Amino acid sequence: MEVSLSGKRYQRSTEVDRFARQLVARLKSLPGVESAAVASALPLFGRMDMIFDVPGRSNEGGRRFTGDVQWRFVTPAYFQTLRMPIVGGRAMGEHEPRNVVVVSQAMARRFWPGANPIGQSIVIGAGLGPGFEAGPAEIVGITGDVRERLNSANGDPVMYLDPARIPDRAMALMNRLDSAGVLVRARPGVPLASLVQPMHEALRAGDQRAASRVRTLDQARWDSTPEHRFNMLMFGAFALLGTFLAAVGIYGVTAYGVEQRRREIGIRTALGATRNDLIRWLLREALVMAGSGMMLGIVASLGLTQLIRSLLFGVTPIDAVTFTIAPLFTLAVALAAAGIPAIRASRTDPVAALRIG
Repeated sequence: MEVSLSGKRYQRSTEVDRFARQLVARLKSLPGVESAAVASALPLFGRMDMIFDVPGRSNEGGRRFTGDVQWRFVTPAYFQTLRMPIVGGRAMGEHEPRNVVVVSQAMARRFWPGANPIGQSIVIGAGLGPGFEAGPAEIVGITGDVRERLNSANGDPVMYLDPARIPDRAMALMNRLDSAGVLVRARPGVPLASLVQPMHEALRAGDQRAASRVRTLDQARWDSTPEHRFNMLMFGAFALLGTFLAAVGIYGVTAYGVEQRRREIGIRTALGATRNDLIRWLLREALVMAGSGMMLGIVASLGLTQLIRSLLFGVTPIDAVTFTIAPLFTLAVALAAAGIPAIRASRTDPVAALRIG
């Protein structure tokens, strides 16, 4: 459920924290709910990043901060609700007495390569001033990677904080940029549709003016890719058109070549070539021609696929399955396009083919 927290009521972090915890408590009390959490944004929809500094570390280029990564405020059950594993340390507690932060594996790999960041301190918003600087925070946990952006290959560097630890000005900006995400995991066997109305009622019990949109995580993931889906639809349409034109071209060239070799076909038939011999001969020549073009196409596509790298999900630009299926499909099209002229040629009357005049 996406909820707008951009009103004056939610300018302070303490108010957002109180609202989030009360909402989570109401949601967890609903029949059929296994866990619930609130976050500043859903995965794939967040647009907020934040700088941080590792005290005592010499930063590249003389910068005052070590890195710039995605960040989220999340309630403690966020990781449990999304089934994000804690691969090191622990998650945040319900009543965490200290300023702590959980980081993603991608962040740990990038900024602490070969080392364990658990127990280390970072300064969130270093140098941005009291309205944005969250101050020192201890890293207490490392969570599995989540793709927070569409163009990330595996996972993004992210840090997760308790809502109350976000500076007020940063919280106000965060709420203006993104809709907060309210996450509910249903118990096994509970229809998701049965939770929609209770979720709305739980939200209105805390804020009558709060607007929301309820959908499944799969629907949210689908909705996050409209531009990419349109682009790939256009690529697919042009690919089908290109395949059709290639098939027509192969058919036309093969038919014309067969017509030009009517005498040769007649001679071969007169010398004892069977119908199957003629079909195999003509198909072999058509496939040699199509195969040569296919090899040139593979070489060209190895470079061109780099242009659509950002549109690919779950596959690499040089995907072995794709580069196997596509050539086989091309050969099948060539075989079908050459088959009709070859069958027609095999029925050629040798007397008619050798007749002069």
